[in-house]
Amino acid sequence: MPLPALLVEASKIHSMASESSVDQEVLGKGIQALRLCEEMISKLGMLSSNETKVDVNAANLKSLLVPFFIGELTEKNC
Repeated sequence: MPLPALLVEASKIHSMASESSVDQEVLGKGIQALRLCEEMISKLGMLSSNETKVDVNAANLKSLLVPFFIGELTEKNC
């Protein structure tokens, strides 16, 4: 599955989890999708630690939220 589609799927699961309670299986799928996103972002080199906020491409801004989404879903999964 391409990265943009994974980000959309994970974002939907995060939204569902924020609005209501979802079962552990759905949360697990969301976390798994986000971890795959994180791996793909790293392999593609989309974000670099030496970039400033001006250097980040607007299309890559969603990828900055991946660690935040992982943290929130992991917290709800406990």
